[in-house]
Amino acid sequence: MKDKRKPQTRKNVYLFELDSVRKTDEEIEVAQNALLDEIVLNGNVVVMTYNQLVDSRGFFSLLCNEKYEEKLIRLFEMGAIRISRFVDVRTVSQYLLNSVDADKEFIYSAIPIKYSQKRLLALMKRCLTYSDLSELNEYTKKIIWMTGKKISWKIYLWK
Repeated sequence: MKDKRKPQTRKNVYLFELDSVRKTDEEIEVAQNALLDEIVLNGNVVVMTYNQLVDSRGFFSLLCNEKYEEKLIRLFEMGAIRISRFVDVRTVSQYLLNSVDADKEFIYSAIPIKYSQKRLLALMKRCLTYSDLSELNEYTKKIIWMTGKKISWKIYLWK
């Protein structure tokens, strides 16, 4: 018997719920549920902006959770989540490099760094430019040794 159902066409969907202005726990939960619903229930492709990738607490908190990290990367690989290109910026690394420019007083990112932390900004810029996190790892170890406090953060370099 032949299946007479029409194949479902996948739509590209932008989720305003993932915008960086959504910061409360409730808004973050709504954003994460919207992402799941669009991909799993509706079969659509979620198209994210660079800003959403680096500054959306709803998305960033998923990435920082080891339980979801691999699954999200797999969704990118499968094309279920895509990135909307912005002018001549082709990678998240390029977008972040532009946002950590030394002349800027505001860093548009969920990465825990302030514009006044010049040494750390320079370090991050080198790590992003050369796709080498070893210098950042050494810096982190030094801070742990000096303060006795563990630092828990991740930087993702999307290719």
